[in-house]
Amino acid sequence: MKTFFAIVAILAVVQTGCAADADPKGESVAEGPTVVTVKCDKKEYLHGEPGVVYIMAPTGRMKATLTAKNATDKAQTLEFRSGQKYDFIIRNAKGAELVRWSADKAFMAMIQETEIAAGEQLEFEETIPLGGVGKPLPEGEYILEGVLTSHPPISAKTKFKIVPTPAK
Repeated sequence: MKTFFAIVAILAVVQTGCAADADPKGESVAEGPTVVTVKCDKKEYLHGEPGVVYIMAPTGRMKATLTAKNATDKAQTLEFRSGQKYDFIIRNAKGAELVRWSADKAFMAMIQETEIAAGEQLEFEETIPLGGVGKPLPEGEYILEGVLTSHPPISAKTKFKIVPTPAK
């Protein structure tokens, strides 16, 4: 019975945010039996790519990576309640959601389990648009949140900036 309450306590900590603190590389880490990190390919992106006309063109893009590592010495089983295993969200500095990778996707309704062996990890990588078609995100500070959509979900965050495009 004590083990059950210890597991429930751990899951409650994981579900309420996991104390996601940035590590020295700028990645965010969510601690627990499954350690989740998220990173983007750069910490600064140009507001508009040089030479791209944004009236009809898509916006700039970021490569985002979510890693879920089993930090224990035993296999961990993650439960997912759909075909979706991860998501990426871009938020402004105040935390408002601006871009969600999965917004235009459909996932099969199903319960599935994924096992991660001791010390092993899962890695998910996607290219995320930095705004809508013809509407790049303005200059400023943003938050990339990576979510492992397990039950309960586990997430981590990291910051990035969109900076002015240098004049030629």
